[in-house]
Amino acid sequence: MTGNLPGASRQWDPLYSQIDGMYEYKESGLLCLPCMTEPLMDQMFNDFKFRDGDILIASYPQSGFLWVQEALWHAHNMDTLAVPIKDKSPLCIRLPFLEHEFRNVEPMSLLKDMESPRIMKTHLEYKHLQKQMEGFEDKIKIILWVQDPRKVLKNYHKFWSVCGAGFGFPLVSWEKFFQLFKDKQLFEGDWFEMNRSWIDTFSARGNLLVLTYEDVVNDLDGTVQKLAEFTDVPDWDKKLFKLQKCTYMQPYDKKPDTEGYTEEQLQIVKDMINAKMGGTGLDKLYG
Repeated sequence: MTGNLPGASRQWDPLYSQIDGMYEYKESGLLCLPCMTEPLMDQMFNDFKFRDGDILIASYPQSGFLWVQEALWHAHNMDTLAVPIKDKSPLCIRLPFLEHEFRNVEPMSLLKDMESPRIMKTHLEYKHLQKQMEGFEDKIKIILWVQDPRKVLKNYHKFWSVCGAGFGFPLVSWEKFFQLFKDKQLFEGDWFEMNRSWIDTFSARGNLLVLTYEDVVNDLDGTVQKLAEFTDVPDWDKKLFKLQKCTYMQPYDKKPDTEGYTEEQLQIVKDMINAKMGGTGLDKLYG
């Protein structure tokens, strides 16, 4: 059965038909934003290959992963610490997004010419990058950045409400958004499937580091150390103090973001975490 969007293998919520440029990539189950153009996705799926020494940050959308991007990039570019962020190249150039085209920046070209270790990021689950990693599964470093799904959903809905108009998104209520989440109808995939795919595939290989938003909140120093050690930052112990003092690496808000949830919705999320994330450690952290 075909769906109601270009390239669709399933029926998507009718609201997506109102968004110009929204499509499913070639019956892959991946619902794509307009900035995930089909030519870019063709390059990523068919031409891009990982290489020895690559570092990939995998994170579900709206999981507060600016910190880990800047922390990791600066850990490998310590000579730029004194340069204000506003005077640096945009993050999408320093640390390309595999599946997103921002500011007319084409990430595949950037990565082709980038020196090792290449640092890149994705919101995708493993199955969409499996072919590109073939032969290098044990030769790359993967950082899975995770945030409490209750906070992620609130961030996601806020992004949709505040920034969605720029993508041509219609406004949706919190109740409608929560239903999309339950039905696995959010663009770029499902929180549970995305995080589980990386943990199940790589946790036994020794080249996966799971970091959480809560790690930074509760132990900034220890998280910086883990990140530096895992990605083989030279003489990281001599540089730790400088990394800790970066203003953009300060702890995040510690308050749990449950405002706006009904008791029933909170219970639904808790039940889903416990049912779907068993054995990952995330069930114990967030369930």
